Amino acid sequence: MLEVVDLDVYYGPVQALRGVSLRVEGGEIVTLVGTNGAGKTTLLRALGGILAPARGTIRFMGAEIAGQPADRIIRRGIAHVPEGRRVFPGLTVIENLQVAGYALGHREALIASDIDRILALFPNLRNRARSYSWSLSGGEQQMLAIGRGLMAHPKLLLLDEPSLGLAPMMVEEVFKHVAGINREGTTVLLVEQNANLALGLAHRGYVLENGAVVLEGSGAELLHNPEVIEAYLGGQARP
Repeated sequence: MLEVVDLDVYYGPVQALRGVSLRVEGGEIVTLVGTNGAGKTTLLRALGGILAPARGTIRFMGAEIAGQPADRIIRRGIAHVPEGRRVFPGLTVIENLQVAGYALGHREALIASDIDRILALFPNLRNRARSYSWSLSGGEQQMLAIGRGLMAHPKLLLLDEPSLGLAPMMVEEVFKHVAGINREGTTVLLVEQNANLALGLAHRGYVLENGAVVLEGSGAELLHNPEVIEAYLGGQARP
């Protein structure tokens, strides 16, 4: 579904990605692991059309998309849920979802149907449908951000740090929803600081250091790789 080859991305004179290559097959959950500043968010921004790469190839469903604007990329089937949730605090849950549908040019009937689908997927949001998003818990805001991305009917969902700032119980809840979204047919590329949980969920993973891929393998292989355990799992992998 997605193939990235020798991708270089700069912020001004600073090189953030160095020859990154990876692939994501349809139906997979693929996770990117690495410390802050490793280049994970930069990679998602390049894939989503927010940053233009200086060099390299990004192919989605066989078509070259590197450097295309974000609005064109989302219409091709890639939705980006950014770090920090970024919901509209002065709008209700339903209004946040409506804005996504209107931005995509969807008809009223499709928007209403999609909202019903997303509220069924996230029962917490159904109970808060008329609440302003500023009043939601962090976990509920994250569900809303994911739901807003799903309004685009994406083939590939880019998720950036969905557990950031959440209580442990809510982290498990959000990841349960991510697994459910994948089972229903949406491919997921996940950036996540909780490497233990992310690799336990992922079919495959990549480890980024200083803007380059240094390790790759199945989720299980990376979860039990001594280098990954030492650097990212606090010295102990999940059983």
